[in-house]
Amino acid sequence: MGANYDRLFQPPEGGEIPDEAASEPDFDIDSSFDIGSPAAAPPMPTSPPRPNGHAPPPMPVDRNDQPPPARPGTPRPPMPANYDRFLERPDRGEISAATAESGFGVNSGFDISSPAAAPPMPASPPRPNGHPPPPMPVDWTNQPPPVRPKPPPVGHGPPPAAPPQHSRHARLGPRDPAEAPRGHTATSPHSHRANSKHDGNGVPGRTPPRPRTDAPAPARSGGSVQPPRLPPTGNVAAQPGSASLPVTDDQRAQGAASRIGVKPAKKSATKVISRRGWRRWIHKLTRINVGLSRDEKYELDLQRRIRRSPRGSYQIAILGLKGGTGKTTVTVALGSALAEVRRDRVLALDADTSCGNLADRAGHQSGATIADLLANKDLTHYNDIRAHTSANAVNLEVLRAVDYRTARRAFSEADWHYAADAVSRFYNLVLADCGAGLFDPVTRGVLSTASAVVIVTSASIDGARQAAVAIDWLRNNGHQDLLTRACVVINNVSPGETNIAVAELVRQFGQYVQPGRVIVLPWDKHIAAGTEIQLSHLDPTYKRKILELAAALSNDFDRGERR
Repeated sequence: MGANYDRLFQPPEGGEIPDEAASEPDFDIDSSFDIGSPAAAPPMPTSPPRPNGHAPPPMPVDRNDQPPPARPGTPRPPMPANYDRFLERPDRGEISAATAESGFGVNSGFDISSPAAAPPMPASPPRPNGHPPPPMPVDWTNQPPPVRPKPPPVGHGPPPAAPPQHSRHARLGPRDPAEAPRGHTATSPHSHRANSKHDGNGVPGRTPPRPRTDAPAPARSGGSVQPPRLPPTGNVAAQPGSASLPVTDDQRAQGAASRIGVKPAKKSATKVISRRGWRRWIHKLTRINVGLSRDEKYELDLQRRIRRSPRGSYQIAILGLKGGTGKTTVTVALGSALAEVRRDRVLALDADTSCGNLADRAGHQSGATIADLLANKDLTHYNDIRAHTSANAVNLEVLRAVDYRTARRAFSEADWHYAADAVSRFYNLVLADCGAGLFDPVTRGVLSTASAVVIVTSASIDGARQAAVAIDWLRNNGHQDLLTRACVVINNVSPGETNIAVAELVRQFGQYVQPGRVIVLPWDKHIAAGTEIQLSHLDPTYKRKILELAAALSNDFDRGERR
């Protein structure tokens, strides 16, 4: 549609120019207008508004039509363009025949409704106008991904140094750019801040990813990347799901047993359930395990010490210089405690030549005696010995002495050596209940083969003196080594208080034996009855003292002489 702009500036027919416009010297109706210059603000009235008794109402403002506030930024310089060149005829140029036939004319009108053709790009760079040309926009979506560096071959020189990182990223360590930042998702209200940051090129929206240095880049040709194979460092057990390493000829010669190993599974420590007192009832009613008491822990430690393994057959001699001190009861109680805790072969042998009663206090089911054992010259198996012994409820075996009423000869030192050698091959612990005299031949034979000694005395003045004499006799007759593994038992054979200070007696005997090896046994009603001793019928205090005696003797199991 053609437009005639000159008609806009002609006065209407029959109209005249106002006098005010004609009187202005700067007004020219034929002057051109600068469309690109901003419109001048209307002049402000010099006189105040006429008073009419009311203030003028405020102008309504439509907030919806307000343009959004412009972001502050560096204004772009205008692009230099000469629009007159587009309408001028080229020098020494002619209109082609095709153009003339199409009806195109220079003065013809333009069809505003048709889309305007894109202006041709100038062949030469724009003329300098004092400002640098604006940077061209970059479309990051069409950019190729950065090339990741290939990992160097293993074993050829030192590893490449990591690229320098920002101080904040250096503290956080390497991070995969493909992973989303922690704490922000696509719908997070703070995600627009991270997306609105500018990168190094000044383009907002997306930050170019950093190349990873902690993992090799996958092959783009479709093939799989094999991890570098490290050299073997030794005989390593094969792990499930791992690739097998090549086996050399030397490793095949060693065998599979030296190369394949399985680590034992780790077991969590379980808390032992208490079996006495209020702790037992709490666990029984509420199933809450409050653990063991201090007394129970002490008893478990005693049992642990008793379970030590001796070197060879360990022989213990129980002796005293005075009758009626309780040597036989101590032998049965000590042997029963060792057999119950250790649960191995323990033998108590009656070495009292003056009518000993060890079998009566321990219980006997067999009528065989030590004389029958001596008559058997073919003792090659354990069952050969077991045919002459008896066992009580806790599996303590007892070999009774010869019946004094029917005996034709006394038990000699040679008989002891033969019996001791026979039973030492099949029993770990052998207890010998000796007589009252230290000059007795059998007692001297027992001391010559014993690994430890227990001196029993009663809680009386004369009993304490006899025990002191026994200690001096052992020192003066070449048994100093036995004194280092000796224990002293002060036995209360009668109820009630004694006529001596037991605590002072313990202190005096403690000067000649190792610490913790003076044991005071209380009076026990089951022991005083004179019947077969049952370990389960003993008083808990008496039984605890017997356990302490057994634990004290077991401290020497690893350094006792082999018999």
